Amino acid sequence: MSYKTGLLELGDWEIYDEVLFVNDSFVTLDPDRLLAVLGTTMLRNEDVWGLTGSHEKGFHLQSYFLGFRKEALAHPAFHRFWADVEVLADKRDIIRRYERGLSDCLKAAGLSLHAVFAVVAWSDIVCMAWRRARGHVLLALFGSAQMLIFPRQRRNPTHYLWDRCLDRLGVVKVELLRTNPKGLCLDELEAQLSAEQKRILALARADWVTKKVS
Repeated sequence: MSYKTGLLELGDWEIYDEVLFVNDSFVTLDPDRLLAVLGTTMLRNEDVWGLTGSHEKGFHLQSYFLGFRKEALAHPAFHRFWADVEVLADKRDIIRRYERGLSDCLKAAGLSLHAVFAVVAWSDIVCMAWRRARGHVLLALFGSAQMLIFPRQRRNPTHYLWDRCLDRLGVVKVELLRTNPKGLCLDELEAQLSAEQKRILALARADWVTKKVS
């Protein structure tokens, strides 16, 4: 709904070459890397793009960082989607209807979608399977085969492949830092960060603690 509010504030959004939707659910630990990524997206022709794409329950662009080009901004399907957006209380409903729903809507309308990083490479699939298996070799092998055959088994890359997202995109999801819902080992995270990056990380965590207490 916040995205809809911002979009309506633009007025006639069809006059723009591109509109970015960005929220506060991530921390930028490598601004130069992120800026380089944004530069490469300018060379591509897709109508809609996102920093990351998830295959879970069907491929979709994750909504924390999205770019919409003129073709998408002017498309009737884009307008219809936002006209129907309303406030929802349940995060699962928001993801189902609006995050996955947006990608489904735009794909059905014939618009092209691109994720800067999604789990398509074999090395990424194996890494995700290994982390999901928590060191069990046979489970990791089975999981790799399962994800290769059934892409919907490839879970959230911003959690399971957080280090690859950091390396390729320069960002880390705040949820990973605050609650680590998948229970992943994050020992390597702070070990590979600079002093400035650790400071940013500490600020992100302190901000969450303050909001939680208040």
